Amino acid sequence: MNRDIYTHVTYAELDDKTGRQEDGTYRKGKKYQMSIGDTITTSNSLVILESLNKDVDKNALMLKEGDIAIGARLLIMDVNRKIHYAEPVFVIRENSFFNRTAEINELGLKFAFEKILPEENKMEIDIAEKEGNVREFVIMKAIIFPQINILWTGCILMIIGTWIAIVKRIRQLKAQQVQ
Repeated sequence: MNRDIYTHVTYAELDDKTGRQEDGTYRKGKKYQMSIGDTITTSNSLVILESLNKDVDKNALMLKEGDIAIGARLLIMDVNRKIHYAEPVFVIRENSFFNRTAEINELGLKFAFEKILPEENKMEIDIAEKEGNVREFVIMKAIIFPQINILWTGCILMIIGTWIAIVKRIRQLKAQQVQ
């Protein structure tokens, strides 16, 4: 009696996903322009660009001696608050550039460091998710209104007051017609 619960659906995934593949293939990645400290949400985690690593191990990546390599250190926090790290690498070789992706198979995420945008002080990171990461869901909000009985009491009093005013007006009109 002293509270009311209001619920409504704010988002529902209604697409038919019967033809979806579950074989571990990645969907087309989304490109994000990020600065250090920026956060991106994926379907199952938060991705934070912590810093840039200028001291990338070139031997581990099988890069040549003259290559310039920069890694983007990413902190990934999954829905269970478990921390993962990934470091996609952007490589400049002579007059061309390419990247080395970083994968987190446990979360079904693949990261690629695509570009450096020096005039904007940002980096372009491409994040691809496995097809199996997409799950159908419904977001429903529930709001509890405490002391809602005060509102209902006010509504009932307004209805009663309106009814009394109508009855009084009708009686006055009848009394004027009789005279």
